[in-house]
Amino acid sequence: MSVLRVLVFITLVALSFQAGAQSRSQNHIQSGHAWIVAKLQGSAYIAQKDAKAIKVRRGMALEPGQTLSTRARTRLLLVRGKERIQVGSGAIMALPPAKYNKPGKTLILHQSGRLDLTVNKRRAKHFSVKTPYLVATVKGTTFWVDVREGRSVVSVSSGRVEVSNNSSGETTDITRGQTVTVKKSTNGTSTMTFDGTVATKGQKIKVRKYKKNIKKPNFYATVKTGGKTLALQPGSLKKTAPIESIKLLTISQRNLLRATAEQAQKEIGEVEAVASTVSQSVSQTVSSTVSSVTSGSSSNTASSETSDPGTSSSETSSSETNDSGSSTASSSSVGGAVGGVADTVSSAVSSVTSATGLF
Repeated sequence: MSVLRVLVFITLVALSFQAGAQSRSQNHIQSGHAWIVAKLQGSAYIAQKDAKAIKVRRGMALEPGQTLSTRARTRLLLVRGKERIQVGSGAIMALPPAKYNKPGKTLILHQSGRLDLTVNKRRAKHFSVKTPYLVATVKGTTFWVDVREGRSVVSVSSGRVEVSNNSSGETTDITRGQTVTVKKSTNGTSTMTFDGTVATKGQKIKVRKYKKNIKKPNFYATVKTGGKTLALQPGSLKKTAPIESIKLLTISQRNLLRATAEQAQKEIGEVEAVASTVSQSVSQTVSSTVSSVTSGSSSNTASSETSDPGTSSSETSSSETNDSGSSTASSSSVGGAVGGVADTVSSAVSSVTSATGLF
C-alpha cells in the first residue's frame, strides 16, 4: 500500500508541474509574446537558462526567455495569429525574457541564419529584429533577415523597413525590392551598402545618422562544449570564445554594470545569510557554555561545603572566583569567535563590492 501511495504522490506532483508549465505557456500566448511551431521539417531544439535543451515538435510554443536553433537541412514555421516567421537551417534566434517585453511590442534576437518574416500592419513601429550588427524595425511588412559572421542583410518584399547600423548609427528606410547589408571589418569598423533604388522617385537611398542608434546588441548566444559553457562569436553558428570576451563586444557598459551590481547584491545577500546562520549558532554555543559553567560552579561550591563544613569563606570565595573567571574566559573566547566571523563577513562584503567596482 505504501508503494502505491508513493507512486500516486509522484504522479500528482508531475501533473502539477505540467499544469503549471502549461498555464505559464498559455499566459505567454495570451500576452502575444509566444510563437507556435506550426510546421517542421528536420531537427530543431529549444533551450533556456538552467534547463536541458528539448527537441522541437510541431505544436510546441517558443516562449520568452527561450532560444530556438535549427540544424542543417531544417525548415521551421513559427506562427502568432496571422504573423509568420520562417526559420531556415543553421539559424539561432531567441525571445527576450518576459521582464524585457513591452505591451504591443515584439523583439526578436537573431544570432545567425535566415528568418523570413510576415508582420501585421499597424500605425506605429511595433516589431524589431536585432542582430549583432543591425536592427530592423517595421510597422508591418514582409521581409527577410540573414545573419552570418561579420555581416547582416535585410531585404524587403513588401512594405517598409527601417534599418540601423549598430556601430555607426547610420539609419535608412528601404522598401520593396531593396536590400541593405551591414558588414563589420576585422578592425572593428562597419559599412552599410545598398542594392536597389527608390523606384517612385528614382533616387538613391537616403541615409541618416543618429547617435541614439549607436548601440551594442546587448545579447549573445552560448553553447556547451566539453562540459564548458562558451559564447558564440557574433553572427556565428559554431565559432566560440570565452564569455567575458564576448560580453565586452556585445554588452553595453551600462548593462554590464547593472548585471554586475545585481550579481554583487546576490552574493552579498548570500554572505549575510551565512553570517546570520553562524551568528545564531555561536550565540547558542555561548548560552550553552555559560549555562554549563554556571551549573558547574554551583556544583563545586556545594560539594566543598558538604565535604568540609569547616571550609573558610575565603576558600569558597576563591573557588567561586575561579569559576567566575572560567566563565568569563569562555565567554571572551566565544565572543572573539563571533568577532572573527563578523570581521570575515565584512571582509567578504568589501571584497565583493570592490570586485564589482561599486562603492
